Amino acid sequence: MRLLLNSFDDPHENLAFEEQYFKSFDQDTLRLWINPKSVVCGKHQIALKECNIYYCDQRSIPVIRRLSGGGTVFHDPGNINFSFFKKLNAGNEIDYTKNLKVITSALNQLGFKVSISPRHDLFLNEFKVSGNAQHVSKGKALHHGTLLYDAKIKEMSPAIKRRSGTFTDKSVPSVRSKVMNLRDAKDVGNSSEFLRMLAGALSKSMEIDSSRYHVDKALLDKYRKDEWNFGYGPKYVFKNELSDAEFSLTVDRGGLITGINSNSESIRNDLSRLIGMMHTPSEVLKELRKYRILTVDLEKYLF
Repeated sequence: MRLLLNSFDDPHENLAFEEQYFKSFDQDTLRLWINPKSVVCGKHQIALKECNIYYCDQRSIPVIRRLSGGGTVFHDPGNINFSFFKKLNAGNEIDYTKNLKVITSALNQLGFKVSISPRHDLFLNEFKVSGNAQHVSKGKALHHGTLLYDAKIKEMSPAIKRRSGTFTDKSVPSVRSKVMNLRDAKDVGNSSEFLRMLAGALSKSMEIDSSRYHVDKALLDKYRKDEWNFGYGPKYVFKNELSDAEFSLTVDRGGLITGINSNSESIRNDLSRLIGMMHTPSEVLKELRKYRILTVDLEKYLF
């Protein structure tokens, strides 16, 4: 198996590279990489449902949809990501346990006594230290996961926790668990040093690929656009309350707002301007500011 050690400075580029490499790899590969601060949601999720977009926007934390399914995760430089790119067997099944044993064996060598859960997550005692997701297509599989080594867990929680509002939909929900950092169990240095040691343990049975890769511009553009990050998910109805008023937004697949309802005539009239627009901060807030009807409270409760 090839061991690929490469990371990009742009989180959109890292996610776009996963798709690009998946389409073209010719040898089973394990990639280790670090992503800048970002919220990464599963392919079949509603991005706005899985994060506090107001919190993320205020702190310039991008919300990005990945190629694989599964739940939403928070990335930062203290989180080490691993990605298996493998050709499938005749039954087109991913052998999660076989893949994860590669990771756990390396972690065991470093002194981390992690175990594989029935859901194919990695745990240290009762705390989750790694979540996993997959994508399968044309006889190939991408199986990737996280390793919490020195992540900013206090920043993770508010970024992926909604503050208000409800969604009626058929999307795939995230499953939350108690988490901890591996560094709290054993400190082997900073995240870069941990990555170096992990790669060293893995390289005993793998050949290191030190090639320089570039991401196709058209594919990178896809991962930077709202149409992919917010619009790809299923249709939904978003409901919230502002003071004594209730309102709802009906959003079709593709992210377009197709209906507005409220028991407040004023709010209903104000929000009716949004019909036909995407339910994203970049479009909604720009439109409401144009008419000078956007208040701080309304801005916080629209997503």
